[in-house]
Amino acid sequence: MINSVSSSTYSQMQPTRQTETPMSDEQKQLVTDTLSNYDSDNLSSSDAIAITEAFAEAGINPSQELATMMTDTGFDAASIGDQAKAGNPPPPPPSSSETVASLDISDEMATELSSLLDSYASGTLSDEAKAETLTSIQAIFAQTAPENGLVDVTA
Repeated sequence: MINSVSSSTYSQMQPTRQTETPMSDEQKQLVTDTLSNYDSDNLSSSDAIAITEAFAEAGINPSQELATMMTDTGFDAASIGDQAKAGNPPPPPPSSSETVASLDISDEMATELSSLLDSYASGTLSDEAKAETLTSIQAIFAQTAPENGLVDVTA
């Protein structure tokens, strides 16, 4: 199966202004065979996703030729692309709490790290104190994953 990123390519199955490569006879047959499995008047989002994924797997890109073939068989390429996109939206970005949770850092370490960063950002530390603070911050990062650390502290 093609992942959601690939099917989003078909968000608008309208002709592109790029140089279009003509479809092979095999690809044309695949379009015909694929569309024959669906009712153009009762197309669901999952049907639209399946169609766009089948085309993507076959290397068929949106083009005027594809749009014409689809129109000739009673399908609207742009509508199918829109339905596929609506039925397969990209995942939302992680929330800040999910990001912190994925760091595998204890509450105590997070509190200490926050305090160190606040202290460093205050701008009132001497050069020696700044160096000590950075060393402490690096130690916390190194403790989060003993194998590699959260970040590479051996720059």
